[in-house]
Amino acid sequence: MRVILNVEVLEGLKKERGFEFQRLVEFEDWCDQVQPLLAFNPQYEARFGRAKTSAGVSFRMGYANDAQTSIDECIGIVNQAIIAAKMSEEKVRDNNDKQTPEEVEVELPKKITVPWLAKNVEYKVWISLFTLIITVFLAGVKIGSSKFYLTHFSSKASQSTPTSVSPKNL
Repeated sequence: MRVILNVEVLEGLKKERGFEFQRLVEFEDWCDQVQPLLAFNPQYEARFGRAKTSAGVSFRMGYANDAQTSIDECIGIVNQAIIAAKMSEEKVRDNNDKQTPEEVEVELPKKITVPWLAKNVEYKVWISLFTLIITVFLAGVKIGSSKFYLTHFSSKASQSTPTSVSPKNL
């Protein structure tokens, strides 16, 4: 489900910092109207919710200055959200105005060959593949020259395999 943002409604609820609500109920009613409109950006919505809670708690505890600071923070978050929404709308409009290149579908051949892979696989995949191969090879060299491997595995391997072919070994 896609959230449709109505910037005009949000702008209609815009306040300036320092705006004084007459009662806490007016502030909470304003918050109830604003908060759902911030759902387009969960960060703004969460910050607004925390500032709203802080303002309510401060007001109820009798800290008017702290409550006003939190109310100003709520107002600032709404103002930032309006600007961000306008910018994202312009970006969407600009992207829609540009001609988007159509996706090219790659048809799979009957037989996948190395030249076909070289042509159709991104270079990042090739780099990752070669890095993996080199890493596995170097790890094998390192493990093969370790004391643990030499004492436990190479002595058993040399005992079980004949060193020369003769009628006795057959």
